[in-house]
Amino acid sequence: MAEDPVSAWNRSCRDDGLDPAEVRLVMGRYLAYRDYYRRESRGSPLPLAKWFEWYRIETASEASGGSPAADGCSVDSGAQNRGAIARPDAFLRALASLASVASGS
Repeated sequence: MAEDPVSAWNRSCRDDGLDPAEVRLVMGRYLAYRDYYRRESRGSPLPLAKWFEWYRIETASEASGGSPAADGCSVDSGAQNRGAIARPDAFLRALASLASVASGS
């Protein structure tokens, strides 16, 4: 029996050392950003890869300043979400893969 796409995506995240909950949290932020731009007719939102570049820079600057962890890390409530900073290439691949799993393609 073949593994369902969501389970395969979760396994792939873990294999890459990423927390699937963190990836979902970041995707939610991107979708909120994208939907806001579309809903408010503010022009075209940035594509995922370009938006992620800016998100990663902002996250890294907050992390270096000792900001509190973002909610949503499934490992430990006190853990810092660091996949976007530590493994940006793998994280972006996981985001893009999640988008395709969610759309069913």
